[in-house]
Amino acid sequence: MTRRPLTAIVVATALLGTGCSSGDITAPSLQASVGSAYQRLYLLQQQELGHQVSPRPDSTAHCSRSGSTAHSGPGSWTCTVHFPYPDGHIVPLTFDVEVQPIGCYSASGPPAVVGQLELNTPSGSKVTNPLYAFDGCFDAG
Repeated sequence: MTRRPLTAIVVATALLGTGCSSGDITAPSLQASVGSAYQRLYLLQQQELGHQVSPRPDSTAHCSRSGSTAHSGPGSWTCTVHFPYPDGHIVPLTFDVEVQPIGCYSASGPPAVVGQLELNTPSGSKVTNPLYAFDGCFDAG
């Protein structure tokens, strides 16, 4: 599987943009990070597929604890991302998110909506789909 160097730099920037720290894990912090990461990775995915897409207004996310009455803390969360696509429609996408105590997380989405692990580029090469699953960090302090 091949990746262009620019792609690796963009992904690394997306993941390192907010840094990890210790502190309280709250929905607003997680929502901001997941929404922003999704937006950047969607644009990267479209670039990989050869589509010309202009940056859109910020995507939003709503996150809540999965299977818990607690409204903060590390563990399993569910985040629904609302992203305005170029034609104006909004499809809510729900990601399962595992959050670590240091403010870093792993998110995975539904392959039927975000696509499979590998994408075929217009040149015929295969690249990893940046929306299939992604990691990020936010300031949990």
